[in-house]
Amino acid sequence: MKANDAFLKSTYNRYLLPTILAVLGSTINVFIDSLFIGRSMGEDGLAAINLCMPISLILCTLGSLIGAGAAILSAHEIGRNETEESQAIFRQAILLAALCGACLCAFGYAVLTPLTAMLSSDSGLDTLIRSYLSIYFINCLPKLLLFIPFYYLVLDGKNKRCSVVMLLMAALIAVFDALFLLVLDMGIRGAALANVAATTAACALGFGFLHRRDSSFRLSGLRVRLSGITSLIVKNGSPVAMDNLCTALRVALLNIILLDAGGNEYLSAFAVATSIGEFLLCILNGVPETAGAIVGVYSGEQDNAGLRILVRRQFRTGLLIISAASVLILLFDQPLEAMFGVTGGTAALALTCLALSLPIAQINTNMTHYYNHTGRILIANTITVSRVFMLAVGAALALSSFGNLVWLFYPLAEAATLALWVCMAWITARRSEHASGLLLLDTRLETEGSTLDFSVSTGVRDICNASAAILAFCDENGLSHRQAMTLSLAVEEVLMITADKCFAGREDGSIDVRFFHLENSTGIRFRYGGRQFNTVEFARREDDGLGETLGIKMILRMAKQVIYRSTFGVNNVVILL
Repeated sequence: MKANDAFLKSTYNRYLLPTILAVLGSTINVFIDSLFIGRSMGEDGLAAINLCMPISLILCTLGSLIGAGAAILSAHEIGRNETEESQAIFRQAILLAALCGACLCAFGYAVLTPLTAMLSSDSGLDTLIRSYLSIYFINCLPKLLLFIPFYYLVLDGKNKRCSVVMLLMAALIAVFDALFLLVLDMGIRGAALANVAATTAACALGFGFLHRRDSSFRLSGLRVRLSGITSLIVKNGSPVAMDNLCTALRVALLNIILLDAGGNEYLSAFAVATSIGEFLLCILNGVPETAGAIVGVYSGEQDNAGLRILVRRQFRTGLLIISAASVLILLFDQPLEAMFGVTGGTAALALTCLALSLPIAQINTNMTHYYNHTGRILIANTITVSRVFMLAVGAALALSSFGNLVWLFYPLAEAATLALWVCMAWITARRSEHASGLLLLDTRLETEGSTLDFSVSTGVRDICNASAAILAFCDENGLSHRQAMTLSLAVEEVLMITADKCFAGREDGSIDVRFFHLENSTGIRFRYGGRQFNTVEFARREDDGLGETLGIKMILRMAKQVIYRSTFGVNNVVILL
């Protein structure tokens, strides 16, 4: 029997749309602001909002550093069956986000005047920039805290709730933008106020969802452990944070390059392309984010079969969706330009080059997230810095004297990044004794025959075949006949009870089983969807005279530890012997 993608396919597909919507809600605010400001204030307003974007991206940098880093670390600990440590990381992340948000707010107001001068450059938009930032700095605290429910709701399998939070924020920004800009005519200050009000409301709802009874992550006191957990959070969150930081630097430098190359016309065209690019992050980041929590857990378990299935699923799905988006941009580049109130054709040309880069960008973002969640932090950071900042800015600078050819920096940067990470992965695999292929998987457990991974449908015949597979594996790994029979019987009973109680007797369900026999530990892991149900606890409580749970009770007497948890929204039972 082999692992198949039935379970992971259904799990991934179930979470894909909510995750895309959640990422959309977190990025569409730039698109919404640009639409309303472009309509109400024209090209100067668009240019000003684009010049202020690095500040928003810096907040996203710190928020994602803490939120993503903590969630990835928590996923690894869950994969190692360290549930309490996972909870401690969650609590530490909340404390860090609150402290950083408060400090950044105070610092922003302290340096408001020199910061305005630096961002304005020679654009003549000082007054607009200062007006926007004087309100927007209030957003520091809720913006950073919002990343905690954003990542932990996904880790807990509450992707729909996460999408509700982020879409609420986007909807409120649109409503408040319309009210403050079009009705009350508050100008660019109204756009900043709309962001603050919407983010605060979304943050409150997100923490409300986290503290519902069915949540796995609930606040139960804050304990400071700055020296230990914080450094690990920063390390694991650095690729996502580096993406936001490099985007901030990229926007700032490209504004200067494009302003010099084509004046405010190029600057407003770049604002339009940036807004569309931010909108499409719901696909570029949403596709790998859907699998992020699952990849983190599977990486902690060293489940290579599951990781391969997840990566294939991301590539198929992501390339299909982003290619469709690229075609739409190519077909409607001029209407998109007009929608932002911009004319002249420069923005349409920028959008065309952006569209050509998107399929390659999807491949690059998929692999960046994969390397991040599997602990290949150096490769993930190198890809991010090169793709988002160095290669893009370098290409734009080299092409800036060739007129409209400057927009080719979009596809050139992505193509160069693809070549870079392939070379890095190949060199790493050649130099390492254990890493193999572009995924850099440690295949020692597979080659030694120490693990058995397979998928079982909830039909009776498949369950009986699974029991026979366990028997054969036990014989190959030197377990006694009595141990093999006990384990085989227990697996069969767990699968039968799960099929009956969790899937209501349906034969189209799927259960992933992993059996491992290592030098220091032996155990079985069952992972399945359906309703929330602890099969082993049910068998432990059940007093049946027919012996239908005899095998499970026998294995429980052999067990060192039995763990049940709901991870990324599915059931997990681990029996350590």
